[in-house]
Amino acid sequence: LLARDEHGVAWLLWHNATRSHTFYSRWLGTRFGAPYECRSLVGSSAAREIGDPLRGGLTADNLPPIAVHTAQKEMALGSGALGVALQKGDASGAVYFDRLVVPELRAESGSKVLFVDMLQVAETDGLVETFHPMKKHPANPVLRPGPKGAFDDLRAHAYGEVLHENGLFRMWYSGWPAGAARDPQNYKHYVGYAESRDGVSWVKRPLGQVEYGGSKANNIVDLDDRGEDTYMPMVVRDPADTDPAHRYKMIVEQRRGNTLHFSADALRWTHEGAVNARLLPGSTQRNTAYWGDRRNLFYDTLERDPTRRWKVYSHCFGSPDHVRKTCRFWSPDLKAWTADPGNPILHPRAGSEIEQHMTSVWPYGGLYIGMFDVWDPLQRMPQQMIASRDGRNFVHVFDGRGVIELGKPGEWDAGWTSPVNVPIEVGDEIWYYYSGNAAPIGFLTDFVYTPMATGLATIRRDGFVSLDLAPGRSTGSVTSIPFRAGADRPIDLEVNADGLGGGKGRLAVEVLDGEAVVAASNWLAEDGVHVPVVWPEQGGVLRPAAGKPYRLRVRLEGSARLYSFSFR
Repeated sequence: LLARDEHGVAWLLWHNATRSHTFYSRWLGTRFGAPYECRSLVGSSAAREIGDPLRGGLTADNLPPIAVHTAQKEMALGSGALGVALQKGDASGAVYFDRLVVPELRAESGSKVLFVDMLQVAETDGLVETFHPMKKHPANPVLRPGPKGAFDDLRAHAYGEVLHENGLFRMWYSGWPAGAARDPQNYKHYVGYAESRDGVSWVKRPLGQVEYGGSKANNIVDLDDRGEDTYMPMVVRDPADTDPAHRYKMIVEQRRGNTLHFSADALRWTHEGAVNARLLPGSTQRNTAYWGDRRNLFYDTLERDPTRRWKVYSHCFGSPDHVRKTCRFWSPDLKAWTADPGNPILHPRAGSEIEQHMTSVWPYGGLYIGMFDVWDPLQRMPQQMIASRDGRNFVHVFDGRGVIELGKPGEWDAGWTSPVNVPIEVGDEIWYYYSGNAAPIGFLTDFVYTPMATGLATIRRDGFVSLDLAPGRSTGSVTSIPFRAGADRPIDLEVNADGLGGGKGRLAVEVLDGEAVVAASNWLAEDGVHVPVVWPEQGGVLRPAAGKPYRLRVRLEGSARLYSFSFR
């Protein structure tokens, strides 16, 4: 199917019967862009998992039902979405309607163009997208298991949270003793606390709250565990809460369910009880909406509905296919939670993974960025990156590429990587702490016997995907979708770019009215995350006519590499 959005960009949509997904690709002036997935109809009784060794892979007997699909041919200006409809090919014939978000570009402070999904790009010429994994710190692992006999002498890993406040890095992590490997049913996880001034050298600060091994001289956090397993603490600092005693919020997984806690200092916590029970009330039956191994909690700054401001993303596991997918939940107050009626919102069929474990999502640059633990055919778990414009319809970003890659065979993180709740921004970098294990996860391995520690991975701001000159090209350009300037507001831009130093590359920005160039910047020849754009022919300040549509075109030469451009 062919469709055209409100910016005049053509979309090609097609159905992949093997994956039971509809995919799309956008025409970028000289080529089609990368394929991205739409919402799927996976979940009917006929569906089976592809590539799952427990189910014999994909055979003629377990092919998914073929779905019929259609799409809106033309969009009205300002509608902000391309309508699609998909119909199940099974006996139900159920029809599912959805909206593919088509973002606008606003000429206002903080508006940023990233290239993780290319939806704010109208045209490219001579450029290709390049994916950049995060870089691992040379001191890894930065937090290691404790001494023999400690509650974390086998595992001290980033099933947890890291905050950076007033020059202090604060970590809440999951600890597991060596005895648990011999008898995991009778040992439990504990939540530990650590601090650091540089984010690399960590001190496990004694808290004196919980007795372990006959002593309270440890860094275990008291979370009213009642003798139960307690791990995966998700901590959020909420400066908007008028109650100082609720400045910090925590949800942590315990045997009875996910429990809620409040604190004024993030060290001493009150206990509000379970907000997501493991079992149905008065029953031994598992709650199908339970957040098993939940890794994600955040206050959604992009959400307009106040009843949905708090979000949890979790892998979910259920019939008919019995594999882990991604589900979404929301709450107005952290106490009453609602499951998205469209769950699962992301399915392994859309990508190359077999299962999706422990999804993390966070608002960044006007959209939602996320990662999940990939379960691959060798039972290893690198990190896959995803992105969304509405928090519900996600796309794989460079499917199959690890954003936190596995270590080399024999290294401490060769079999598994799994980061904390959300990353933190430190200077001009994004820092993400992650758990690592040398062994693959799965029932055929010695996974429970291997130590687990915490490492640090970093990347420049906006640095996950860049635009680079295509092989054989010395020049190229990228053109944005249209924007409209506000009344009496100058256009103040900055770019995030490198490859410009030493005369090896340069870039410039043009403002287009139709195809005519109405303003051109100076050539930029210095690397930086916040490189200002200057308009010499306009006296350094650009004031286009208010309300009129314009586009931005960035020209690249030589070794120039563009990560983003932003309105300031």
